Amino acid sequence: MDEPQYLDTLATNSQGLLTAARQGLDGRVPACPDWTVGHVLAHVGRAYNAFGEMIRTRSQQPIAPRPNDHSFDPRDPAIIPWFEASFDRYVETMRNTDADESVWSWAGDSRAGFWLRLIAHETAIHRTDAESAHDEPKPIEADLATDGINGMLDWFLPRSRAFSLFPSHGERYLFRRADGDEIWLVTLTEDGVMARREAGNADVVIEAPASDLLLLLWHRLPPERLPAKGDRRLLTHYRDLVPGV
Repeated sequence: MDEPQYLDTLATNSQGLLTAARQGLDGRVPACPDWTVGHVLAHVGRAYNAFGEMIRTRSQQPIAPRPNDHSFDPRDPAIIPWFEASFDRYVETMRNTDADESVWSWAGDSRAGFWLRLIAHETAIHRTDAESAHDEPKPIEADLATDGINGMLDWFLPRSRAFSLFPSHGERYLFRRADGDEIWLVTLTEDGVMARREAGNADVVIEAPASDLLLLLWHRLPPERLPAKGDRRLLTHYRDLVPGV
C-alpha cells in the first residue's frame, strides 16, 4: 500500500468510528470489557495528537502522552468534535510531511511513513471495537488487513511473546488468507517467536479472510469462531503464548 491508500483507509475507518460513537458513547467493547466506545474514541484521538506532535517536531525520542494536551474525557459528548479536530490535524501533518522524514520509532523503521501505516491499522481495528459495542462490526478492507497482519507480526509479535507467562514447546501456527494468496507461519521457539511469510509444517492451520485473521491475532475475534485444521487446542492457547500488549 502507498501513502494515498493509507490516507484513504484512515479517513474511511475514522468516519466509521465516529458513526459508531454517534450511536452511543456508553456501549461496552466486548474484546475490552473495561472500555466504552468513548474510551476507544479518546484512545485513538490521543494517538492522533501525541504521534502527530512527534511527527511535526521531527522528534528523535518518544513523546509521552499528556492527558491535558492529547486526550479528552471519554464520557463527554464533546469528544466527538474533539476527535474530528484531532483527526484533521493528524492528516494535515502527514500530508505536509515527507514519508521518509526521520522520526523516532520503537519498531526499527524511523520514518514518518511508519506512523501513518501504524495509525491506519490502529484506526481500523479500533473502528471494529466501537462497532462491536453496538453489535455491528464490519470487516476490515482486505488489503489493509493483510498489511496489518504483516505489521503485527513484524512489530508486535516479539514484544507480545515476551509478556507471556507460558513456556513454549515449539508450537507452529499457519495462518492462510482465504481471500488472497498470503501465508504466515508463526513458530514459538526457545528464544522467542519467529514469523515467516511462507508455508511449512504446522500443528494447526487457520484459513480465513484477512480481516478475521488480523482480528484473531489482536485477540478481537474468539478462536472458536474460525475454522482450523490440526490441534485446535493450540489455537485457544495462542492468546496465552502471545498475549496482547
